Amino acid sequence: MELGLYKLSLPEYQAGPPEPNHEVIGKKMDDFLKKNFLGEHLAVRCISSRDHSGKTVDELVDIIQTTGTDRYNPDREGDRYENKEGKHIDFFAFDYTISQDSKIFCEFTWPFYHWEIEKAGRPLRIDIIILYYPDKLKQVFFTYKNREHEGERSDGWVFREPEKRADAVRGLVMIT
Repeated sequence: MELGLYKLSLPEYQAGPPEPNHEVIGKKMDDFLKKNFLGEHLAVRCISSRDHSGKTVDELVDIIQTTGTDRYNPDREGDRYENKEGKHIDFFAFDYTISQDSKIFCEFTWPFYHWEIEKAGRPLRIDIIILYYPDKLKQVFFTYKNREHEGERSDGWVFREPEKRADAVRGLVMIT
């Protein structure tokens, strides 16, 4: 299984203002996935380099290629990793089978833009899409602490073989 490193040029996709057209940007990202991964079942994780202070996109790509994750610092405060059950979660991702009908990425770009404005006063842009082989992971079902009303979640994952995390990565897509 070979790790693919891909670049997708989307110069019109910026962390505004103006707000990006999530439908148009999402479609271009989806079309890229369909072209390169049609029929594959993948766990999809999106990250922004702005969440990784002091790291460039290229540095993050190197870290992910080596370690299999952007969670390189165990002492770094997690983002919503706290859960009622106290379960260990390596990262969050959503799993999809990439089909001609897939509409995935407008569902990612919108929260990166809006939730970050609410949380930090500034929007984020997705810089890297990490694609994992779900069969090399275990799904974690959990409930967010202090958000029990939202019910059980299934977007938490752990590596089946933590010593071989990099083998779980199918590909990296750099958004340029």
